[in-house]
Amino acid sequence: ELSFRIAAYCASLLEPRGDGRKARYKAVKKLYGLRSKAVHGARLKPEQIRTAVDDSFALLSALLVRIAEARAVPNLTALDSALFE
Repeated sequence: ELSFRIAAYCASLLEPRGDGRKARYKAVKKLYGLRSKAVHGARLKPEQIRTAVDDSFALLSALLVRIAEARAVPNLTALDSALFE
């Protein structure tokens, strides 16, 4: 499932194993769910949209900082290693 993989990869890149990673996974999965609702035409409250935009910006920013710190864009092997090792 795409939402699982995206949330799991983001969480594993940004958080060490433990409660923080699990919380990040849940937050990204929820954010992906909001994205899906918006794309498929569900009515969202303006504050839901604003929160989703702000949270998406924060997530993208954190991922870009992580990539810049690593000086490399992670490939599938690196993502799987971050997730499973």
